[in-house]
Amino acid sequence: MSTRRWYSMALIFTVVVISAGAAFSIPSALGWHLWGPLSKRPTVVATKPPATHKNPPASVAPQQQATPVAATPAVSAPNVATASSTHTSVKPATKPVAKKWVPSDRQHLRDVVYLAGKENRPADAIAALEAWDAKQHGDPEALRELARLLARNSRSAEAFVRYRELLALLPDNDTRTEYADALLAFQRYDSAAANYRILIAADTASFSAHLGLARSLAWADHSREAEPELHWLVARAPSDTLLVSMLHVARGAYDPSSAEGSRWVAEEPKFEPYRLALARAYMRESRASLSAAQFDSLLAADFATPLPIVREAASAHAAAGDSVGNARVLRRAMALSPSDASMRKSYADALAWSGDRSAAIAQYDTLLAVRSDPDLLLARGRLYAWSGNNALASRDVAASASLRPTAVAFATLGDLYRWRGDRVQAREAYDRARILNPGDAQATAGLASIDLAEQHEAESFFDRDVGFIPFVSYLGDNAGFELYSGGLGGGFMLASRAALTFAADERRLNGDNGESGDIGLVTHLGGFRVAGDGGFTRYSQIGEFGFGSLSSTGPLGRLWSSFGIRTGPTYQWLMSSQRLTYTGASASLTMPFRWAAISAGIDQMWLSDGNGRTSLQFGARYPIGFGFAALYSGGMIGFNRSSDFYWDPHRFTSHAVGLELATHSDSGFNFSARVLPGIGTSTDVVNGSSDPADRRSGQLSSGFALDYRRRWWTLTLDGDYAQGVRESRYHSARAGFRLRITP
Repeated sequence: MSTRRWYSMALIFTVVVISAGAAFSIPSALGWHLWGPLSKRPTVVATKPPATHKNPPASVAPQQQATPVAATPAVSAPNVATASSTHTSVKPATKPVAKKWVPSDRQHLRDVVYLAGKENRPADAIAALEAWDAKQHGDPEALRELARLLARNSRSAEAFVRYRELLALLPDNDTRTEYADALLAFQRYDSAAANYRILIAADTASFSAHLGLARSLAWADHSREAEPELHWLVARAPSDTLLVSMLHVARGAYDPSSAEGSRWVAEEPKFEPYRLALARAYMRESRASLSAAQFDSLLAADFATPLPIVREAASAHAAAGDSVGNARVLRRAMALSPSDASMRKSYADALAWSGDRSAAIAQYDTLLAVRSDPDLLLARGRLYAWSGNNALASRDVAASASLRPTAVAFATLGDLYRWRGDRVQAREAYDRARILNPGDAQATAGLASIDLAEQHEAESFFDRDVGFIPFVSYLGDNAGFELYSGGLGGGFMLASRAALTFAADERRLNGDNGESGDIGLVTHLGGFRVAGDGGFTRYSQIGEFGFGSLSSTGPLGRLWSSFGIRTGPTYQWLMSSQRLTYTGASASLTMPFRWAAISAGIDQMWLSDGNGRTSLQFGARYPIGFGFAALYSGGMIGFNRSSDFYWDPHRFTSHAVGLELATHSDSGFNFSARVLPGIGTSTDVVNGSSDPADRRSGQLSSGFALDYRRRWWTLTLDGDYAQGVRESRYHSARAGFRLRITP
């Protein structure tokens, strides 16, 4: 309570002091003097100067400057009148009046616009500006303000009209920039982009113009056109994260070419969407190998790559023909989704394609443990067949056909029977397949294969024997051996199981002329082809030689076998023109597999000079595809003792690996060629070597055969070339030309 009284007293005192100050200060400001009990306002008395002329006119009397008069006690009116009439007249002083300020029309317009904007009356401001423009058309200031107000009040169409009028009056960059910004704000992206391009043409280094153009294009979904502008901006402001994000979004909105994707990856190697875009670009351009490489980089950089991208990477490897890479990537996909049955099947198919059949079978086992599916059984059965396990293959394929009889299952079952030689059951399976699917390609091909095999078996015994065969041949080396021959050979069918063969030729051996003739018989016993022949050879200088041979070829279980004995002159075997004869025997076996064939053989010769030669041969052939096959050829040759008349190593071992290309057609051209580089090792010193301790020599074996087949005749040209098969500087060659005419 005491506090309130104190405040009240203080307030009253303050009011009194302010009132007293006002009472004295306000009159003083008006010219009053307050002092004591009286107050008065000073007056100005005008004094009349002394007269210089007698009674001058009042109009020309000079007016004396008014001077203030000091305050005096009041006097009576008569006294004052008397005084003024006698000497001076006192007039009150007049203050000069200032001219009243009137605003200009433009200032009035500005005030009206300002007040309307302040009071939130934009319509009034717009109306005032439009009225002004109607009277003062072409005023840039008014037009600019009017366009801005229209734009701010969502009257975009009218605003753009005013901006265009303004541009016609002031076609400068500032006006166009404001117009382009307004277009951009109202989502007129194409028009905005056109104006920003004009600005860029006027100033190529304008950052704001490039930014406006980039925004216009990007927001109008013209991402490919916006990308160069955003790239230009980011190059000049690399730390602007908003621009970098806009560039990422624009580039992610379209599919780049591989050249564009490569440039993006070079700019930001660690930005994964760029590398993904590059990988997809390579796929679109059918460059699957490069796409797979980019996907591999992407997967290596991020172990949390989503499953769809992992599957996309697997597809890239598959398109590139990379079966191993496809299986590797799908293994990662399986780790991400182990319960996905379709993924596991794809993984199993990839493993089978890559050649990892055991792993593929394991995946099929996992799938079949959940449910017995005929497609899975068929796929696993095929894998067992390719692995050589025909028993399990037949089990799975038969189970698949039992669960769901399909043409594919029975055709595959027919293939299994045919491969193991059971042609009766194979025909039955093929027939079932053709009933389920008339004209089934696989079954039809299988039946044709059986028919062709049976036909070939019947004809193969005498295919090379019947007909007339004129021929010429050459055999020689760089050691001085040369043998030329030319003549006629052929054969006649004696019965359905035998043929009579003959041959006669003229020949020249190292300048020694001669002739040769032989006659033979060919037949078949069971599955074996048995052939025997005999004849003579005579040279004018060397003399006469008799020769003969007996051979048998055919299947021996799963093996293909060949046995033979022979006798005759040695010059073709030893590449020597010395008068030597021999007796020899040979045997060879070939084991065919689904994926390859391996062969081994031995040849023994007993020479008339008491020497003996033993030769071992080994070979392997692996079909690669498209007519190519990988070859291996190796062997060992050795003589019992040395001789001065022919090459006689104690033991010479050789190994060669190469490729063969072969095409086959029943009619037209057929071609085959092979080349096998290798190395030979001898227990003796190799001739031509600069190092006596070096017992090795490089080798090269090659050959070709070219056939042109028609129905009644076949033209054949073939040849062989060998280098280093004896020593490093040794060369040998063989060539032959034959025309086989079949009646």
